[in-house]
Amino acid sequence: MSLNTEEIKRLKNYGSAFGLKFDKWTMLAIRGATLTEQGTIKQNKNVLNEWNDLFVLIKGNESRAWKGTTDPGKKYSVNPKVSAGAFRILPGLYYYQSGLHDGKDAFVSASPISGLRDSNKDLIWDSNDKVYTDSVGNRFWINIHASYTGKFVDGTSAGCLALFHGWKSSEWIEFRDTLKGEYGKAKFPVLVLESKVLT
Repeated sequence: MSLNTEEIKRLKNYGSAFGLKFDKWTMLAIRGATLTEQGTIKQNKNVLNEWNDLFVLIKGNESRAWKGTTDPGKKYSVNPKVSAGAFRILPGLYYYQSGLHDGKDAFVSASPISGLRDSNKDLIWDSNDKVYTDSVGNRFWINIHASYTGKFVDGTSAGCLALFHGWKSSEWIEFRDTLKGEYGKAKFPVLVLESKVLT
């Protein structure tokens, strides 16, 4: 999947405010976004446990896009791994690098990651929830990786950014190898944003 020319320009304009140049493959993770057949981004309802976010790579005037999630699945939202609640990454600019997730080639954080934890367990991440930021000595391990599940997010994500596609799929391999080919072991930017900022 790819974006049309106008949509690429719109994302690049938004990313430029964060200092992104898009001269290398640059990742944007757009929450609550669907790619139409015309190559435009449409805001969706961002229902919990659905693959309703969009991962976009842009380099110059080229683009590639995949369905994914920036939110935890139902399994770990209902039964979080930590008592403070399930983690949901906040919009912002982060850095990642090549690494392992569950022993498989993936991407791990290379900068502090901030997000909300659903402390009141209402499955809504809002101003009632506290912001948590990890550090080098206390990583939350909010990685970027492929899917373990199928139709629904379920146990694939406890807060990680995950593609809809499985570990052996051509889609995951294309996504992974595009970033690895561009950056090797160096860190690279990932801009997380809400689709509503594009409307």
